[in-house]
Amino acid sequence: MMCGNINLEKNIENFYKINEEFKEIKIKRIKFALNEKQRKELLEIAEKTNYTHYLIIRLMLETGLRVNEIINLDIRQLRLDSEPIVIIKSRYADKYSGAFKTKTLSSNRTIPIPKQLAKLLKSYVNNRRAGYVFISNKKTRYLKNSVIGFINSYAKKIKSIGFCIGSHALRRTYASYLLQNGVKIADISKLLGHASIKTTLQYLYEIEQADFAQIRRIVKKMN
Repeated sequence: MMCGNINLEKNIENFYKINEEFKEIKIKRIKFALNEKQRKELLEIAEKTNYTHYLIIRLMLETGLRVNEIINLDIRQLRLDSEPIVIIKSRYADKYSGAFKTKTLSSNRTIPIPKQLAKLLKSYVNNRRAGYVFISNKKTRYLKNSVIGFINSYAKKIKSIGFCIGSHALRRTYASYLLQNGVKIADISKLLGHASIKTTLQYLYEIEQADFAQIRRIVKKMN
């Protein structure tokens, strides 16, 4: 099965039907995020296939970490006890992770981890005190394309998805889930390490549609 999504094409068509004023704007593609069913199915298939893959996918879904941040994540960036967090800072580039640097200064941030996930990570790293958190079967650091590859492989096997989603879909899922549950966009932007809230809004395409509808309802009251 090739990497593509016919449903996204239909979604673009539907968007134009609802918002005719935007017909002159060309949307190359709709940003994809997983719904709850797809998220659970992706985790289930990964857990059954490869436990390290499962932890990587789960950590990305529950922290919004970029794929480069995941593969370069050092054990010393984790705080897994009473109030578990992940610390992403450029200073780890020199001290811990070779040539790795955060994308921008805004990428330096602290992200809370659910305690259940922290428990799993603590068991996974076991007695290791330093080095990369995630190690491949070859006992080396994962490559970016390898992570994207197994995410796509699992996604294509799931009936409710059936196409390549890439790693950023997991970040968008994290962002969308936070917004749906009342977290402010400014806070989501900080957690994602974005330099601009505008970038964060691009992760939340469906929310933009909802905003248009809300604005129309508000303006209608003016008349």
